[in-house]
Amino acid sequence: MEKNQPLNKKEKSLAKEIIPHIVNSLHQEGVITEEDLKDKMVLLKKVDDYLSDEKNQIDFKIFIDHRQPILKFAKAESENGNTGLSTTLYATYVEHTLNRFIHLVCIEKGFDNKTQSEIIRSVSISAKCTWVIKLLGLPPIRQEHIKTILQIADERNSFIHYKWKPESDETQNLSKIEEVNIERDKKIKSLLRYLKNYEAKLEFKGNKSRFDIL
Repeated sequence: MEKNQPLNKKEKSLAKEIIPHIVNSLHQEGVITEEDLKDKMVLLKKVDDYLSDEKNQIDFKIFIDHRQPILKFAKAESENGNTGLSTTLYATYVEHTLNRFIHLVCIEKGFDNKTQSEIIRSVSISAKCTWVIKLLGLPPIRQEHIKTILQIADERNSFIHYKWKPESDETQNLSKIEEVNIERDKKIKSLLRYLKNYEAKLEFKGNKSRFDIL
């Protein structure tokens, strides 16, 4: 693609996702200053000049993030009334996000891949949202959201490891079930918003909007 050729919709979407990470990296290295961040045109030129210079290299590492398709399927199953499956998918999305928090901190602290993998693989979702977060020096997750995480994780385990127990009278009460499902959905939506903001603050140190130059 020629340098001045306009981006198509797909390319612009990809650039909008990638460029804040590039700006973040250059800001951490001191290539981009606080003064540069005040003017988007200056910032855009600084990034363009840096990337156009063949002497400069950014060490890109590609990671596959499965969360968006998981979230898409979770929402679809919820709308279709498949509560067990949607909750399982939501819980999986949340655990992937907690793993992402751990991943970001391990990179920042210079931990090797083996140590990072051991932390993620060896501890429970309960540990990941409580003492692991504390041990890594991250802000604590709000107690209300921890309760939601543990609730949907428990429901995921019950759904996956189904024990074939008879249903109680309470679980057969349709109006009660509907009430519980509505309340759970509200808590999950609140949790997802919270985790999204938490991740942005963790990765971009509160600067994501300033790093978005498109």
